[in-house]
Amino acid sequence: MKLFTLFGFILSIILFGCSSDDDNEDIIDYSTALIGRWEIVQILENDQPITITSCQPNTIEFQADGTVTFVEYTASPNCVAMSSGSDTYTIEANVIEIFYSDNGNTPNGFTEVFTILEIDEEALSLVGNENGTTLRIDYRKIN
Repeated sequence: MKLFTLFGFILSIILFGCSSDDDNEDIIDYSTALIGRWEIVQILENDQPITITSCQPNTIEFQADGTVTFVEYTASPNCVAMSSGSDTYTIEANVIEIFYSDNGNTPNGFTEVFTILEIDEEALSLVGNENGTTLRIDYRKIN
């Protein structure tokens, strides 16, 4: 009887005592995954596509030091590229807060908050809300 009890105890340890490391596989380090240069592929405003002009693609680059740079193109006759300077961002979990400066004078700038819907090595989807309008921006990584 002692042998049967010992065998049952050992079997229960084998079956139930092992934990799986698979529980942590889906945890994303958003602050690391976000780093890099991203190109806009689609913009949805209240689930309706916004036409991306031939002057685009516009890009955004997140750097590890908390700075963010944008390259946007005007729709003027020659598609002139405009680049932002010293904008910054913070990230906590899957929420990004971007602080846009006004020529380096952040108090006169503004802030936008986006939630990361999806992110991997190739794609990034952000969603935000501004003045009652839901804006979704999809990007592809370009470096």
